[in-house]
Amino acid sequence: MDWFTQVEALRRGGMPLADAVYSKERLVRAEAARHPDLTPRQERVLSRDPEPLVRALIAMRPGLDPDLADALSYDPDAHVLRAVAARLDLTDGQRARLARSEDAVVQSLIGRADAAAWLDGLPFAPKPAEGRKGLFR
Repeated sequence: MDWFTQVEALRRGGMPLADAVYSKERLVRAEAARHPDLTPRQERVLSRDPEPLVRALIAMRPGLDPDLADALSYDPDAHVLRAVAARLDLTDGQRARLARSEDAVVQSLIGRADAAAWLDGLPFAPKPAEGRKGLFR
């Protein structure tokens, strides 16, 4: 079954959510990350997914466990950090961690317009910082 057929099956209730969470297809896992009935354990599993899209979708979930939101604020991918930065329930620690990001969108989302403008004024976006191996620093 191709990825879209699996996504449609999940939407119709014809595929167990647990199967989607552990699918080999990244877009099926992304659809699972959007599902309203995820258990806390399934959220934790998907928050560690190798695909940044899946982690970003988890970071966007309302009512996300604060510990998961905190862990995702260490993510090396700018898209995940953007999703975390857009949360309305950021802690001071998360905001400080996100302030180290070299992504203009993250800076703008946390209210640092001057930093965002400076980054936007560069001829191209800086490469991610070296030494950030693994999923979380």
